[in-house]
Amino acid sequence: MKKSTKFLSIALMFFGLSAFAQIPVASFTSSPAAPCQGGTVQLTSTSTNTGAVTASAYSLTGAATATVLGPNAVVTFTASGSQTVILVLFTGTVPVGSATNIINVLPSPTVSIASSNTLACPFSSVTLTASVTPAAGNTYSWIAPATGTLSSTTVTVYPVTSFTVVVTGSNSCKTSATYNQALAGPSTSISVVRSLTAAICAGESNTFVASGTGTSFTWTPGPTVSATAVVSPTTTTVYTLSVGYSVCPGVTTSYTLTQQVSPCTGIQQNVQALSFGLYPNPTTGDVTIQLTGNTVKTIQVMDFTGRIVLSNTTSDEKVNMNLSALAKGIYYVRVQSNNTTEVSKLIKE
Repeated sequence: MKKSTKFLSIALMFFGLSAFAQIPVASFTSSPAAPCQGGTVQLTSTSTNTGAVTASAYSLTGAATATVLGPNAVVTFTASGSQTVILVLFTGTVPVGSATNIINVLPSPTVSIASSNTLACPFSSVTLTASVTPAAGNTYSWIAPATGTLSSTTVTVYPVTSFTVVVTGSNSCKTSATYNQALAGPSTSISVVRSLTAAICAGESNTFVASGTGTSFTWTPGPTVSATAVVSPTTTTVYTLSVGYSVCPGVTTSYTLTQQVSPCTGIQQNVQALSFGLYPNPTTGDVTIQLTGNTVKTIQVMDFTGRIVLSNTTSDEKVNMNLSALAKGIYYVRVQSNNTTEVSKLIKE
């Protein structure tokens, strides 16, 4: 055997290939062939003679990731222009073949949006204008609730404050941009806290406390011109809170809530001078019931409809009960012993 042939055989065997094996030929395709900047590209290896190939890797310029492992990959080019992609085939850690493709990445338009009023009152109209680079040959599509196919559109702000446009360049590449309109005056929501749960008995009172960025608060029916309203409806009533703003005269936002009312028949009528005590009252959770005598007593906690929500039978003179799982509101504690029934009102805060 000639020395040159022997040397080639030894070299190929060193690289994991026999003298009679075919050398791997690297090749790959990209789809789409001319991608848009920011879009994805599928790289697919079409290499041949890959029996001894144990690994593949792509190296790229202008991409979100400079190196991607595997024969097939999905990549994103963040830069436009001519970008170089190299596929390298390996046997172990030794490169045994490579292929290079140049991919022409088309530039996507750069889009920004400006408002005619950077701090607008709710329900007012503003004009939004898209600025695009390059400026020529673009088409526009504003996404609902904005409308139109021009670079500018007029929208009503609040409750929607976010608006989007999609711009298609002359090369068919697309870019979207979103503008978040800042508001003068109201926050996007009003919060109301009530001192008791949604249900009260006829003749009872409940307190509503509103919070937000408003400068005037009006409750109806009433009317009560304050952020705080104390209501004592005799029947179930819907209340409306109107909030005004000094920076946007004439603009109001509304909040409604329903106060449920029950006649609580047969419960309050039994409330009288008692031989047992409740403390603390109101309570946020734990309540102690102080009893007299050591006879067996049945203790029941009822909601405003008379439904029993807690119950205990004991001969102790002091009983602790936990109301943490109960909703805020008015409850009644009934103690029965020796044919005697007593009822006391308990408020859970």
